[in-house]
Amino acid sequence: MSSHHNTCLNCNSPLSGKYCINCGQKADTHRITTKHFIMHDLLHGALHIERGLFYTIVQIFKKRGRAALEYISGHRVSYYNVFYLSLILMGLNILMVVSINKITAHETLESSGTVADFYRYASGHIKLIVLAFIPIFSINTKILFWKKKHNYAEHTVAAGFCMVGILTIANLFGIVGYTDSFFLGIIDLVLGVSVLLFPGIFYYSYARPNVTFLGYLWRIIIFYAMLIFEILILTIIITFLATGAFELSGELMYK
Repeated sequence: MSSHHNTCLNCNSPLSGKYCINCGQKADTHRITTKHFIMHDLLHGALHIERGLFYTIVQIFKKRGRAALEYISGHRVSYYNVFYLSLILMGLNILMVVSINKITAHETLESSGTVADFYRYASGHIKLIVLAFIPIFSINTKILFWKKKHNYAEHTVAAGFCMVGILTIANLFGIVGYTDSFFLGIIDLVLGVSVLLFPGIFYYSYARPNVTFLGYLWRIIIFYAMLIFEILILTIIITFLATGAFELSGELMYK
């Protein structure tokens, strides 16, 4: 059952089509029934999210940096929010690690001394630490790929796309990493290397055609050098926040 109105039920603006030109709500509203709630609100909403989510991941690996350029240029309806998607992928990774450890009785990580404080602090703030790499990537690319003429926010969006790719590979790496097969061990190695190399592959299609191949090569080398330095700084900051000092003592080992 649907109802047609002359004004939007959400903002009271005059209606002249299928959608309100002011807030975007549909002009054709439905009374909430059990059937409509299940078939439309739940199933349609879930499938829409799933479609956008997987479409975004596929396009990131298919087009790499060009997917970010498409989004920045205005092609946004089909893409899922990469920052929300990053949180979802991190949540899946945490859930996967906990579940696999329970099923396989995998070795536990034990620590002592201030290393234990560092590990507890980092584990408790893992989402913030991972997300911190998005603005870090943005700073680096803003400096190195200035010829793109993108502002910092646009570089941040591109970094979000890159982070989704990294986290997707990391999830696959986590799954395969709990197997003992020699063949899967090779895949595990490939995935581990892919996590490290993905930014270099992603940003190549993002930077082109504004820079030549050689121009990109020296830029991405500097990008990784800056990233190593920034990771060291981030580690020092986390160490101080966790222990109140700048040095770590103790051990971190699997048992």
